[in-house]
Parts: sequence; structure tokens; C-alpha cells
Amino acid sequence: MGKAGPKLSDAKGKKMRAAIRAEIKKNKDLQAAVSNLTKSSKSKNKKTAMISAISKVIVRNPLLQNAAKAIYNKMK
Repeated sequence: MGKAGPKLSDAKGKKMRAAIRAEIKKNKDLQAAVSNLTKSSKSKNKKTAMISAISKVIVRNPLLQNAAKAIYNKMK
């Protein structure tokens, strides 16, 4: 089953992920949420745990969702 949402090229995806990580680094609460989710992950791979934690934080935080949408719209 495929994921919903726009298809991004690898270059645009990397830029978007970097911009979202920069937004998270600006906010201490978001940093703490990502850190806690990463630590509580059962994944043995740290990179996978981090990606999963960031996507969960984006889904749960409407302000970060709006920031991600704004970043995406700037990239068009």
C-alpha cells in the first residue's frame, strides 16, 4: 500500500528534511519530543528511529505541520 502525499525527487526530499530538522532544532520542546520518541523506539537502527520520531512529531504538532507545508510550497 503506497503512502499518500506528493512524490518528491530525492534532492527535494533531502532539502525538505533538512529544513524540517532546522525547524525542530529551533524549538526546545520539539527537540525533547523527538529525543524521547527516539529513545523509546524499538528499532535497532538509530537513523530509522530518528526518521520515525520526526514524522510522528510532525503528525502530532499542527504548528510544525504548517511549517512543513510552507517549506513544501516554497520549493515548488
